[in-house]
Amino acid sequence: MSSAATEQQMREIIAAVLSVDEEEAVPTARFFADLGGESIDVLELSFHVERQFAVKIEFNRLLAGDQIQTDERGVVTPESLQWLAETYPFLAVERLGPSPTPETMKDLLTVDAITRLVDAARDTAPGGQRPADSAL
Repeated sequence: MSSAATEQQMREIIAAVLSVDEEEAVPTARFFADLGGESIDVLELSFHVERQFAVKIEFNRLLAGDQIQTDERGVVTPESLQWLAETYPFLAVERLGPSPTPETMKDLLTVDAITRLVDAARDTAPGGQRPADSAL
C-alpha cells in the first residue's frame, strides 16, 4: 500500500500536470481515460516525479517496454501479462480482459498505480533509503 504522504503529493502533481482539480485525481482514476492524459503528459509526470522524489520512472516504458510482447494479432502475450503481474502486483492486470492490447494497457495507469510505482522506486533507491521529499 502506498504511503499517505506520497499519495497526496502524487494527487497534487497529477492534478497540476493534467490541469484538473485535485479532487478528480482519486486513486481509481485512470490517467488517460478518466483524467484526459496524453503521452506528452506522461513525460511531464516523469519529470515532476524525478524532481519531487529523486527517482526516475519511465511510465511509457512500463506499458510498452521490452518486456511487453504481443502476438501476431497485436494482443499482449500471456507471458508478458504474467511478468507484469509478478513485477508490479498492485497493477490490476486482471481487469484488462481476455485480449489486451498495448493501447488498452494504458488503463493500468491509475493514480493509485502511479503512487505505488513511485513508492516502489523510492524503496529501491540506492542504499535502500528514501530520498528526502522536496517542494514542487
